[in-house]
Amino acid sequence: MWVRAVATAILAGVIAQILVQPPGALAGVPDWLRYSAVAAGALRSSC
Repeated sequence: MWVRAVATAILAGVIAQILVQPPGALAGVPDWLRYSAVAAGALRSSC
């Protein structure tokens, strides 16, 4: 059970890193669009 918690935490960290400091072509996407896409995904997965 703790393995799943650690894996989830690592994945959340990677997603946060990509969101805050986007690599490559993602750097050209406006901040508001990246953040709203993450918010929409979080809302969609919680329904």
